[in-house]
Amino acid sequence: MRVGAIVVLGGSASIERPSPFAAVAVQGEETQERLGGTPIAALDILGQSAVHRTIAYLQDCGLQPITLVVAEGMPVPANLSGYSTVPMPANETDAIWPVMGRVFDKYVQAGTETILLIRLGAYVEFDFSDLLQFHRDNMQPVTRLVDSAGPLDFWMLDALHCAAAGSDSLHETLARVKDSIAYYDQATYVNRLSSASDVRHLVVDAFSSRHAVRPSGREVKPGIWLDDNANVHSRARVAGPVYVGRDTRVQATALLARFSSVERSCNIGCGTVVADSSILANTHLGSWLDVSHAVIFGSKVAHLRHNVTVDIQDDRLLRRRVSVFRRFLPNFPGMREN
Repeated sequence: MRVGAIVVLGGSASIERPSPFAAVAVQGEETQERLGGTPIAALDILGQSAVHRTIAYLQDCGLQPITLVVAEGMPVPANLSGYSTVPMPANETDAIWPVMGRVFDKYVQAGTETILLIRLGAYVEFDFSDLLQFHRDNMQPVTRLVDSAGPLDFWMLDALHCAAAGSDSLHETLARVKDSIAYYDQATYVNRLSSASDVRHLVVDAFSSRHAVRPSGREVKPGIWLDDNANVHSRARVAGPVYVGRDTRVQATALLARFSSVERSCNIGCGTVVADSSILANTHLGSWLDVSHAVIFGSKVAHLRHNVTVDIQDDRLLRRRVSVFRRFLPNFPGMREN
């Protein structure tokens, strides 16, 4: 049986709604499932994004073809091949269904019998073989994953049955067969990645081995991972579990501790303490700061205990890291590279 996958990045979904992939409501300067305007599923967390991890898992399961439907300008997984990308116009969420429909029709014409339709959204771990067997055993045209919080945006479709439903669009087809859906509730891990708090949950759960995600790079000491070209000053302190991303610099007397993650191309200034926090990619933290229970992205700090996000406009404290910094920092004395 030939099984393919269509993976959609961004938006919100429910086949019960008239516009399943319509944009989510704005909450302040952020939207649900986004930080800094980028879907959380596209952000590196412990060195890779949920998009990268999901596509890599589907490839390991032998799915082919795999198509990523993504808005123009959105980041796509680097260092990963074997899938195709189909763009849709940015900020035009209504265009998602026609684009998916064209990919679906192409799959059917090529003889793909079963199609896994995924919207990210949530990071979900599941046993693909068990899901496929469940889908076959129930003999329904559609199987949808659910967990204790409700339906997930993961559907397994009987391609020929859905194509024979006689509808002009994939959206209408799914709506037409919605009363013939089997619900699969055996996902082994679900994180909906809807907020900064979910980013922290994913990191802490990884360090605690509650799911299959492991930090990229090498575990140089128990609980301490350094990715490619990560540099930690000999007078910095690291108390694991901690992850330091590729091309990131940790300067003298800085402290990383308590389930913290610092993603790629960051700088942690002298004397700065990062504890129980996640620093997202391309962030420059100044010197002598105390960052705890937070997620930092761009110039914004999401403090999780107080449930508030603030925008720091002082570049001496926090800013996106500039490329010129990378040229000089590796020459500082006392730096070591993994």
